Amino acid sequence: MRLLSALRRNEKGQSLVEFALVLPVLLLLVLGMLEYGWMLNAKITVTGAAREGARATSVLGEDKISQAYTVASSAANKYMGSGTLDAGDVTVTVLSDSVTVSISYEKEPLIGLYIKEAMPIASSVTMRLE
Repeated sequence: MRLLSALRRNEKGQSLVEFALVLPVLLLLVLGMLEYGWMLNAKITVTGAAREGARATSVLGEDKISQAYTVASSAANKYMGSGTLDAGDVTVTVLSDSVTVSISYEKEPLIGLYIKEAMPIASSVTMRLE
């Protein structure tokens, strides 16, 4: 019995050592999930912006189809909120019965631990003209 209690007295720093070993791995997992969520949110936002641009353009009517780019980029910018799109980020293609709005966007990483430079995020939506 004395031997068992003597062994327990020598384990005072054991939990601190275990915590020091587990903390970096746990931190990498949490930061990785945050970064993934940040990029997934950007992808969802870009897809929504392309959908809004295509929807706004599809209801224009044939007489105003020349304004397709302006309407699509304006609707996409409203949807993006704080992340504004440049002129080269939005591409509008109008065919006889459909409109395609493509958006490419460079998203900066939130933390920059895994991904060092801006990541290209693109989406394309096609809708029928009404």
